[in-house]
Amino acid sequence: MHKLLIMDDDIIKLSTIVRPKLEHMAAQCNARVTQALPTMLELLPIGCSKAYGVNELCKHFKIEMKNELLSLGDAENDVEMLENACIGVCVANGSKLAKDAADFVMEESNDLGGAGAAMELFGLGNYD
Repeated sequence: MHKLLIMDDDIIKLSTIVRPKLEHMAAQCNARVTQALPTMLELLPIGCSKAYGVNELCKHFKIEMKNELLSLGDAENDVEMLENACIGVCVANGSKLAKDAADFVMEESNDLGGAGAAMELFGLGNYD
């Protein structure tokens, strides 16, 4: 298995019924549960994450995550990446978990240019 996505518009059902069952199953098969959108749960093998992928990319380009990487995120599946970056930034409309993991929370949402504003704020140029 690479990834299993479970989607439903009923976010209460996903969080109170489906997620606990999925987490129980994950514990038995060396997997973990995360969430990118309120309407979607992801079941992934242990060790598989955005942070892992970004780390591998950084190694390839000889970038030190802890010293040179600005990461931007908004959801639970971004938490580990935000924590492992030199600067982790969450947009204003990000989840509580992402905001708590970030070093900085933008005033702008992802829909109102939060990522571009973060890049400008942290010296990566003007992206108007």
